[in-house]
Amino acid sequence: MSSHYLKKEEKIRGIFNKVFRLKTEKKRDVPIGLQQHEFDIYQKSIVAGGITTGRWKTGKSKGKNPSSGNRDRANREILWLTLVENVKRRILIVTDKEMFRGLIGQLKGANFKKRIGIMLFDNKTKSFIRSEYL
Repeated sequence: MSSHYLKKEEKIRGIFNKVFRLKTEKKRDVPIGLQQHEFDIYQKSIVAGGITTGRWKTGKSKGKNPSSGNRDRANREILWLTLVENVKRRILIVTDKEMFRGLIGQLKGANFKKRIGIMLFDNKTKSFIRSEYL
């Protein structure tokens, strides 16, 4: 993972902590059944979450090609969030408006046993501008 991405992730996590008055950190080896997972945002018993800066569409044709890799990574993170136990909140933070709309559109109405918040972070204003729960 590039240092550029890690710095971006760290900034978003810092703003998230400030806004929600938490002390989350990137946490490796969070036990989920017999497996372990790394969460970009984690505070024991409080919250588990991921941050994705991937775009819904990408490519040389000015963002007109679907990016199945970015979508798959976001959906995989949502799957891990459905499996994590013993936290009050589960969230996925995205930085691309189309990714936010696309995930909500494809998953709205899904019968998740645990609510998952999808939050849209605006890089320009450095703020969370929208959120929806699945």
